Amino acid sequence: MTKNSFNMSKIYGLARKAALFAPAIGRAMGPGDMESKIDGIVADYTGYAMGQGDWNWERLKRGWLPYIATSAVTKLIPALNKLIRSIF
Repeated sequence: MTKNSFNMSKIYGLARKAALFAPAIGRAMGPGDMESKIDGIVADYTGYAMGQGDWNWERLKRGWLPYIATSAVTKLIPALNKLIRSIF
C-alpha cells in the first residue's frame, strides 16, 4: 500500500472522532450565551447540569450515544465483512 492509499481504518477513526465531538460542536454553535453553552457541553458529557445542580441519564446519552453507536458500527462492519468473505 502506498502512503496515500484508501484506508478504511483511518476513515472509521475519523468517524469515531467526529461522533465524539459532534454534541459539543452542536452546543457551541447553537444560540445562547457562553455560560449556558459550557454548562450544556459539560452536562452532555457528564450528565450533571451545573446550573440546575442535578444529574440526568438523558443528558449523558445525548453526549455519548453518537460515539457509542458509531464505535459499534465501525467495529461491526469489518467483522461482518470478514464473516461474509469466509462464507464465500
